[in-house]
Amino acid sequence: WTGDIKSFSLAGAESLLRGHHKRVTALKIHQGILVSGSADREVRMWQMDSVTKAFSFTHTLSDSMPGQISRLHVLGDHIFVGGFLGIAMVNLKSFAVTRLLPPTKPVADFLELTGHLIVAYKDGNIRIFAADGTLKAEAKPLAAGPILALAGLDSGPRVLCGHAHGQISLLSLPSFEFKTQFQALEKAKVLNLCC
Repeated sequence: WTGDIKSFSLAGAESLLRGHHKRVTALKIHQGILVSGSADREVRMWQMDSVTKAFSFTHTLSDSMPGQISRLHVLGDHIFVGGFLGIAMVNLKSFAVTRLLPPTKPVADFLELTGHLIVAYKDGNIRIFAADGTLKAEAKPLAAGPILALAGLDSGPRVLCGHAHGQISLLSLPSFEFKTQFQALEKAKVLNLCC
């Protein structure tokens, strides 16, 4: 909640990465770079020095960020930054925001599937984007309400959506046709799914 990130090596060494000012909400490793997103509306890139084993941040992205950061995902030449106000696409070579993808509403989760990014919004809506940010499809909001987590199931294939009131919805691919929903948890949110 302070914005600190702690790393642990297999040899037992520990490092403290300081730079964010509010809680860290997303971490992603890409080509040896640690990417972190925070409620402070910043994305930071960290690199470890192979000699000193200490991390230092190399880049800070704060311009055109979509509010408090909730998700990070690398697809193609971009890192997709999901936040309270939608999605920003950041070019991995220039570290510049190249596109802001509508709509401007809170992002709940990302799921990569067949070179596309499936985006769940907290209001229950789902959109599918190509690696270049082109909108490919949109599913209607699900009856179970706010989505908090996504997972892909090879059988079917299916997309599983975890909801704020304990339900799980299943959608068939590639049509995103609603198949069923069931109550997985009583009086609890489905925060994570793994297949």
